[in-house]
Amino acid sequence: EEEHVDKFVQLCSDCQVVVCARCAPVQKAEVVTLVMKRLNKISLAIGDGGNDVPMILSADVGVGIMGNEGMQASRSSDFSIGEFRLLKRLLSVHGRYSSLRMCDLIKFSFYKNVCFCTPQVVFAVYNLFSANTIQ
Repeated sequence: EEEHVDKFVQLCSDCQVVVCARCAPVQKAEVVTLVMKRLNKISLAIGDGGNDVPMILSADVGVGIMGNEGMQASRSSDFSIGEFRLLKRLLSVHGRYSSLRMCDLIKFSFYKNVCFCTPQVVFAVYNLFSANTIQ
């Protein structure tokens, strides 16, 4: 059985998207967990019904689609959308803005560290690195 798992992981590594249809909810969650652990990838799970809840919960990012099958998937997901066609906008627009916000956060973090460390270094140079206080 381990040989089949290795072949499946190798097949998944060659693909950009893995679609699980007509599987049990536990099997969908196992596929997501297997790909995340073996390939060290970030996973996105998209579901529209109660049978997709374990898959959405086991993924790094879960998207629930509100639809005819109920609200279970949208309640247990990280993001909830009304229709499948809104997924493109969610990934492209909001994903881009999220990336820009993270870049700004990293830049401000470096700026903050420079602002905190520069006076300490200047003081140490002025004090000849003696660790004595100025009187």
